[in-house]
Amino acid sequence: MFVRFIQAHAALRILLIAVALLAAGLLAAFLICLLNLGGVLRILPWGNIAERVSATIGVYRRNPGPLVAALGTSLAANLCLVAVTALAVLALSPASLSMIMTLIIPLGHTVNSLPLTPGGLGVGETAFNALFEMAGLRGGAEALLCWRIWMAGIGVLGLIFYLRGMRRCVLDAEFVGEERAESADLVAPFGLELKRRTE
Repeated sequence: MFVRFIQAHAALRILLIAVALLAAGLLAAFLICLLNLGGVLRILPWGNIAERVSATIGVYRRNPGPLVAALGTSLAANLCLVAVTALAVLALSPASLSMIMTLIIPLGHTVNSLPLTPGGLGVGETAFNALFEMAGLRGGAEALLCWRIWMAGIGVLGLIFYLRGMRRCVLDAEFVGEERAESADLVAPFGLELKRRTE
């Protein structure tokens, strides 16, 4: 089913080739860093940064557990992305739900991630509409808008956890700073003495 659909649309073939080339480039860059091919990295104009990235990634050669966990988490997150968008299609246009979405939804999100507009606004909607029309379906832009609303809600929750974490880190840092100042009998900036923490 997918083969005939891809053969029937030249624009889709071009998009798939571009995504495949991008994925191959990212994989090649990752393997270069993982295998610590320092000679290759020195050729690059940003060799110092590339070598630091290579050294960081190279650590995982001796400890592959976090690398495998990160890969699994990334795959799960992308599958959830497809599932949430498909649920939006199911809510808006149940008749448009089809297995072909497992191909066009990831491609639509890939185009949406291009840095042409802030957050891909407009670009993603146009891409989803075009891809859905190729497949003879409706509701592409609407499904992406539902996904944006969903992500906004998740983002608010993430912001709350982030701010709570920042508050905890800042307070811990202040506590450590006060302890160090007390032990060294230092005076706070601007002539203000640090308050001693009471037990």
